[in-house]
Amino acid sequence: MKDIVKLNEAINKLFTPHIVLYNDIHNITINGFWASEIDYDFHTKLVREIEKRIIRIADLGNNKKLLYFKTFHQDLLEKYNDFLQNDYEDIEVLKQSITRTVFSSESLKQPKWTSRDGYLVDENTTDKLEFIMDKLATMFHIEGWDSLDVLQDLDCDIHATLEEHIIEKIEESGDKKDDYIQTYGKEKEINFEKHYAFAHLSYCFDIHKKTLKHVVEYIDNTYQFIKKIENFEEDKLTLEEVFEGDPNNIKFEFKISKKEIAILFKNLNDFGIFHIDNKGFKHKHTQLKKYIDNANMYFPHNGEIKPVKGITKEFAKVYGEEERVMHQDIEKEFLKRLLDNLTERIKEIDSEDY
Repeated sequence: MKDIVKLNEAINKLFTPHIVLYNDIHNITINGFWASEIDYDFHTKLVREIEKRIIRIADLGNNKKLLYFKTFHQDLLEKYNDFLQNDYEDIEVLKQSITRTVFSSESLKQPKWTSRDGYLVDENTTDKLEFIMDKLATMFHIEGWDSLDVLQDLDCDIHATLEEHIIEKIEESGDKKDDYIQTYGKEKEINFEKHYAFAHLSYCFDIHKKTLKHVVEYIDNTYQFIKKIENFEEDKLTLEEVFEGDPNNIKFEFKISKKEIAILFKNLNDFGIFHIDNKGFKHKHTQLKKYIDNANMYFPHNGEIKPVKGITKEFAKVYGEEERVMHQDIEKEFLKRLLDNLTERIKEIDSEDY
């Protein structure tokens, strides 16, 4: 029973973390830990502990434990499905996730870093800085922003650069329904420190999502294994048959650049040639970009065949506001080549004899 209770507690901390916003320092704690100090390996120990408890509960010799495990498995899938529906890059969703707001943090051990300056300490912390800045840019819908490109400019203050973009975006939009825009309109000032805290919170939800995915897959694999044992059929499938049917042995290789792949998919999607459900996402092609990144597709690059990953950056380059002008001719040239090929194909069809 102890394992069951502890497992539930650990899982619930991931699904519904206790989040406190401290107004005096504009920082956030998640389950008692400062968000500005959490990194991608934060839950490693917790995951190992969860896995141990899962194994102890999934006891084939104990019918009661086994019944609980099966019920727990289904409940977990439902919770995970609900969790994935939340857009944790939306400021309003992040605000609603706050459990409580506290004015003073004096009674706590203070965080090592502020939300704005977090992870600027040494060269090994650059990765999180990129994530946080990209998160903030996404929260304010700054198209074409790429923290990595900005960081490569040693003379550039990445915080000041992004903050200028955000202010310009707000001034251009004039959305009276947005609390932040209303505040800025009155005070001509944005509390960026608080927004950096929300960016850290969004980043932490990414970590929770990654951790939950691992846990859910582990539990589901255990569940499926139990089902196989309970419904065992000898020699139903051989390893040779598995290898023969492995779709990953087949590569979908493009003969065009990654940038042209972005152009192709974007236009086909706009033409209505195919449909990918983007419900719940603010940006039109969010799910399309995720699909491309996770599909088994490859493209030629410097004499090698590379997997198509990071397509978001290509979309940003071609269709971002700042770089759009530089890429219009590239898009037109690609579409013209495509049109020429299609026209030639029509001629071939017209010339067919029956």
